Amino acid sequence: MEPQFYLDPAQPDTVLPVFTAAEFFKYLGVDFNPFGRWRDQLTGARALLDRVCKAELKQQQKTELIRSHVLPRFLYTLTVGNPVSRAAAQIDALVRQAVKRILHLPVSLDVAIPLETQDALNRRHADKCRKYERLREAACKLTETKCLSTGAIVIGARGAWCPKNDLTLKNMNWNLTDNMKSFICLITLERTLQIINWFMRSSEQLSFRSQHRGRND
Repeated sequence: MEPQFYLDPAQPDTVLPVFTAAEFFKYLGVDFNPFGRWRDQLTGARALLDRVCKAELKQQQKTELIRSHVLPRFLYTLTVGNPVSRAAAQIDALVRQAVKRILHLPVSLDVAIPLETQDALNRRHADKCRKYERLREAACKLTETKCLSTGAIVIGARGAWCPKNDLTLKNMNWNLTDNMKSFICLITLERTLQIINWFMRSSEQLSFRSQHRGRND
């Protein structure tokens, strides 16, 4: 029989946990071992998000579960735990990938919605160009081409056309009429309204529901 230690021998429920150097003990939601707090939080985050994605729930229920329960849990463990460098950024990427997986969105889709000022759209255009430039070498190997250039098209959430888009179209030798640009911006605005409508219906705190009263009310 292994020896046991008690805070108070008269109270059996005060036994101190005993574990080896390879085991962990959970205290206040954080895993500890004899050397301190467990720093590898990515494995648990990945497993938890995978369970949410595979749950037999609707898309809105899964996203609400992530918003209301999973994210607060991640924030708590990152605050009281001892995470490694860039753990928060990596968990953020896992959450974004999980949401795209739930909504059946392509992994390459950006989820950021830039402000509709000209400076904000230009900065977002520059950020996307730098992001896609890093993929140029891999794209050349995949397509077996020697010459490849990248660019970006940025449209604001309310349908604003970024002036830098014209340079991208010029490099692609594409000539879009003003009516076609307006049509693309209109489609973007419609998609934004759909996202807002979906979000308002999926959140209990923000949804507008009429209160049904019975005959005795």
